[in-house]
Amino acid sequence: MEVHVLRRLIESFYVFNYSPCARMNILGYFTGLFFYAAAPLSLCINIAPEVVTFAGNQVAEFIAKGKSHTSAPEFDLFSSLSPLMKLGWCQMIGAVIFLWGWIHQRRCHAILGSLRKSPSQAKEYIIPHGDWFEMVSSPHYLAEIVLYVGLLLVSGGTDVTIWLLFGFVVGNLTVAAGETHRWYLRKFENYPANRSAIFPYKWTVPQKYFAHFYVFGVAWTTLLLTITWMYAFKIVPLSSEEFMFSRHLTGGSHVENQFKVWRAVLLLLLMEIQVLRRLIESFYVFKYSPSARMNILTYLGGLYYYAAVPLSLCVNLVTEFISHGKGHTSSPEFDLLSSLSPLMKLGWCQLVGGIIFLWGWLHQRRCHAILGSLRENPSQAKEYIIPHGDWFEIVSSPHYLAEILNGVMLCVGLMSLTSEAQK
Repeated sequence: MEVHVLRRLIESFYVFNYSPCARMNILGYFTGLFFYAAAPLSLCINIAPEVVTFAGNQVAEFIAKGKSHTSAPEFDLFSSLSPLMKLGWCQMIGAVIFLWGWIHQRRCHAILGSLRKSPSQAKEYIIPHGDWFEMVSSPHYLAEIVLYVGLLLVSGGTDVTIWLLFGFVVGNLTVAAGETHRWYLRKFENYPANRSAIFPYKWTVPQKYFAHFYVFGVAWTTLLLTITWMYAFKIVPLSSEEFMFSRHLTGGSHVENQFKVWRAVLLLLLMEIQVLRRLIESFYVFKYSPSARMNILTYLGGLYYYAAVPLSLCVNLVTEFISHGKGHTSSPEFDLLSSLSPLMKLGWCQLVGGIIFLWGWLHQRRCHAILGSLRENPSQAKEYIIPHGDWFEIVSSPHYLAEILNGVMLCVGLMSLTSEAQK
């Protein structure tokens, strides 16, 4: 990762010549900062607490003893590198794939930078050629995905955090590459017809296969919600008095764990509402053009997304539930009112986050209805009409804005209840 970001830093100063009129949204700016803070951390999240403790001990020793009494560690470059040479074949192959993508991205960035060598070319747009540009419109994005495939292999593929990072990179860059490809086609009449957006070769499926995402998403989210809710119903006091009594008088990790369990139930419940509505819309609202296609890797990425996101909301709890084993799990007596009451006692942050989520959910439903109304009969299947109404009056993609709002509420608005549980 260090090799990668160091090269990107050098390129930003000495390779790219940005157009003076080029702008980016402030949210895109903060998202970039967040990504480069979260991505390196996700690669070492499991050992981060130990590393922080070690660094804190070193600082404390330096403060307590002073520089003259603090032993300087002996550093041998060869000895520090030798353990890396003893890693497994999976790590070696991953490193080779990473360097392969790294080299091609450097070449593609050099090609893009060469298109604007002088200030007079700052506002010119030229079709790039060379290297992977002969196959795809955004080879630098393709190379970025290859980089993260390498990082995924080096990690061993056992850490959910790195899988989520990989899924974000693939999804984000695939969407960006699609927009870039469409811009090229509009801008240049002689744009090479053999180029695809980001993945070489045009392996495509009908766009109506979007419905598969939501069929799978509903089934998978329902399963996880059922398991998590059963687990929460079993371990958390259900009566109002007992729940509040344990919240105020029972200290430590037990109370914290109770709130984490019910927070996961609320998260999955909101996710269930989202994917269920999307499933209904895919059959009864959207009218896909018969000629509309999507890349097979985008299709697989969508299935992966709707598998990973619900799982990320409860991964620790599902593992714990399964570890108890079916034979040691008693069938609880289910009472709907009792099972819902703990959700009503979550913190203000969770309730506000839930309200904002539903606000975004409602506007996305309205915007999808507006888009669907533009193709009410088959004769309009190939027509493109400017949509109006609701958030379309302020942005071009309000359904994406609403999706971002929902995602922010799932990730940030419904934050950990540790502080709330310890009050």
